[in-house]
Amino acid sequence: MEAKVTQVLRSWYIPSGEKRSSRRRWFCIRYERHVKTLLFTGYLLYITMLAFDIAFATCFGYTITSHYISELGTAAVIPFPLFHDSIAILGGCITVLSNFYYFKRLKVQYRRSRSSKVFVKLGFGSGILGAIGYIFLGIFSLDRGGPGGAFHGIAMGCSFGGFIGGIFLYSLNIILTHKCKLKHVGWYGMTFPVMCLVVFMCLGLPLTEWLLLGSILLFLFPFDYYMFK
Repeated sequence: MEAKVTQVLRSWYIPSGEKRSSRRRWFCIRYERHVKTLLFTGYLLYITMLAFDIAFATCFGYTITSHYISELGTAAVIPFPLFHDSIAILGGCITVLSNFYYFKRLKVQYRRSRSSKVFVKLGFGSGILGAIGYIFLGIFSLDRGGPGGAFHGIAMGCSFGGFIGGIFLYSLNIILTHKCKLKHVGWYGMTFPVMCLVVFMCLGLPLTEWLLLGSILLFLFPFDYYMFK
């Protein structure tokens, strides 16, 4: 009888390997839920801050048809440029963390496709490049763009190029995966953002830059919602 009681107590106070494993899984699931909530809330905060920034800037004559995005971060146009710079840094930081989650989720969920693994890895690298470029856009704004705005130009190229490349590769991963609920988002990501990038590079107008940013956000919102739900 005493031996049975001792055995029960040991199983209660000293968890077996299976219990340790289940506790680790429970902790990871609970931790992952907090991370997903934090990242998606961060995206909503970023979009809200950006919308407020644009709306408030219109009081000083700013319009998306005559001003580039970067002009929100210069004192020559807007009296509060640091607010836009902080938005860029926030958006870049959130996107860096999100790409790690994308990589984990897509790699595990779609591991059956060999080609999808390659595109996930390439999309991850391109997405990180775009996110870091966006952070440096906030650091090297037009007022701190370096000699002839070189630093700002490099950061902008890395940001837009990285984001579009990441979206294209993630979308290619989605399209080539047989069991995926985001086929329509994948087709959108492979077409419209790339078209907007080409149009912006050809015309170079302020409105085309805003359309390019809008195409990125239109992909990320449903993509993030599915990834984080």
